[in-house]
Amino acid sequence: MEHIPFQFFAWGASITFAIESLLLKYLSKHKVNNPWLLNITCLFFTILLNSSVSLYMGAGWPSAWGNILLAALFFALGMTLFNLVAYQLDVSVFIPLENFKTIFSVILGAMFLGEVLTGNQMYLIGAMVVAGIFVTFDENFSIKSFFSKGVILALVEMLAISLMALFLNKAAVDNNFWTLNLWYNVIAAGIMLFTWPLFSKDIKTLDKSHIGIIFLFALAGATANLLSAKAFTLNIGISQAIIAIPLSVIIAMASSLFFPKLFEHHTWKVYILRIASAATLIFAGIKLS
Repeated sequence: MEHIPFQFFAWGASITFAIESLLLKYLSKHKVNNPWLLNITCLFFTILLNSSVSLYMGAGWPSAWGNILLAALFFALGMTLFNLVAYQLDVSVFIPLENFKTIFSVILGAMFLGEVLTGNQMYLIGAMVVAGIFVTFDENFSIKSFFSKGVILALVEMLAISLMALFLNKAAVDNNFWTLNLWYNVIAAGIMLFTWPLFSKDIKTLDKSHIGIIFLFALAGATANLLSAKAFTLNIGISQAIIAIPLSVIIAMASSLFFPKLFEHHTWKVYILRIASAATLIFAGIKLS
């Protein structure tokens, strides 16, 4: 493993992240009508895979619970909103918007970890906000698209995931990585059981094809996380740039030419604007992080 170049892991992570995003969009658009049912099943398999790996790697009993509980709460909230957003937004919108997590992470770091927010970082944040507005534009080319329900949910999701990362960072002082990974996943699963009334009556609508695709979604996500973690241990800058390439957006746009009902379909003017905006978000996000 030590002789394998970091590019292998980075590109593997980029590809599997794209597969994860596209499978989620396909499920939300064509397979599962109840977003809460899709959410609980996606989280179930994701948490099952993460917890299994953590136990295999020797996860134990936490030394302190407070920050783990908060991380689990925000993880459950963030992943729930991520799955719900798939019903609201195009892949070419919500995947580029995920770069806003960098903005929230930098701001939270300045607020709670004593990190300094420089003038250059403020400029980059401003550029990302402007690009984020443009990436949401559709054929109406109206700023109102940025203030849609889907975009607001996406922004709250990114804030929640950033808060999760903050509390995991604090929890890492008292616990090792695999113990953290096990328990914040297990606790998040328990939290999600409170949504039972929102999906229980629709469980019977799931069949083997649904379960198979949902499992592939979770497997792609778990694989992407492991590959990206390995890539970052070998190289940060180039790995981050490779993983940030929005392959899912490129595939969704290309598929709209031949299969317009598969993921999404817009005019070339909309896609040119979204590509330019996504590139700005990625470039500024890498510089900001």
